[in-house]
Amino acid sequence: MIPSLRHDLIAFYRRHRGPVVVWLCVLVAVGYMLRERSVTVQAPGMVQAPNVVVSPVEIGQVASVEVGLLQEVRRGQVLVRMDDTRLQAEAAVVAAEVEALRRELQLAAGDRKLDQASDLRRFTSDVEQARLCCLEILTELQPDRITLADRERDVVGYSELLAGELVSVREVQRVTAERDALAQKVSENEAFLERARSDLVEAEARRDAFLNERPDLAVVNAADLAISAQVEVLERRLEEVAVRRDDLVLTAPFDGAVVQIPVCPGQVVRPGDPVLTLTSSRAEQIVVWLDETSVARLRQRSNLEARVTQSRGGRQVHARCPVVRIGSAVVNLPVELWPSMDRPVRGRPVVLGVPAGLDLVPGELVVVRWG
Repeated sequence: MIPSLRHDLIAFYRRHRGPVVVWLCVLVAVGYMLRERSVTVQAPGMVQAPNVVVSPVEIGQVASVEVGLLQEVRRGQVLVRMDDTRLQAEAAVVAAEVEALRRELQLAAGDRKLDQASDLRRFTSDVEQARLCCLEILTELQPDRITLADRERDVVGYSELLAGELVSVREVQRVTAERDALAQKVSENEAFLERARSDLVEAEARRDAFLNERPDLAVVNAADLAISAQVEVLERRLEEVAVRRDDLVLTAPFDGAVVQIPVCPGQVVRPGDPVLTLTSSRAEQIVVWLDETSVARLRQRSNLEARVTQSRGGRQVHARCPVVRIGSAVVNLPVELWPSMDRPVRGRPVVLGVPAGLDLVPGELVVVRWG
């Protein structure tokens, strides 16, 4: 029976060799496709780029918006200027207190002529006078330095606009002249400050030399110590005003484009309030959101490299890119991927790198497929 059955099978195969081979190939293909189907994943992906909301660090009023909607900007370019009237008033208060201390020192110097330690007090007074002189120069120099940095950025910006024929040569010349005049003023004040600091060093050297000769007079009275402490407080306050004034100029953290300007000049904003939204023009990553079943299928694959399909001009372009990481939590998908506005969808984000060969634009939707 068995030899006869074998003989019949061989005879049947010889008579129907073609169909048998075809059916065997079909069975193998179906088995392979069924196996691959279990690990095939496809979902829409969104091209993303760095996006930042520019906000002030303290409450204030918007003085001017230096850029326009959809304008391309460069890193460090001035975007928004906040009103600095309040800080100017604080700087004026510091300057007034410096002048009050100067007069106090002058009166104290007259009273100390009859004191047995008048020489020491004279040397101490010289030191404090020199420190006050430095402080007076700094009250004018620090704001000018900040303004000069702004003028430098303005010159660069106007030069770029001139290259694009967006401004006239006269405007560039005007901005450059303002920059040069302020630069000269800053240079002169820096020279004055250098001489004042040199005078301070010499005054301190004379005082220290006198104290070395008269160690019994090393202790100055409480009035001298109080004035010295007040000078130090004013120095720290002036530094704080300079830092806060610098924070009032909001600049671009990277090259990109302005996509939103929700404020206007004169509007009062608080820390954290958005005054401008900036996005990079360079695609950084592709994000696709998968359900847990798709994530489980994806983890079964030995090769996580995905195939990205981009539709451009009626044709499709394909490229391969690796998976950078798989999110550890389920989040809401972007609204653009919801089937309807009242039906939010959740999924686990999967981040992919930007593949070579595709001209991707931030915000663009692509098809991502594994398998």
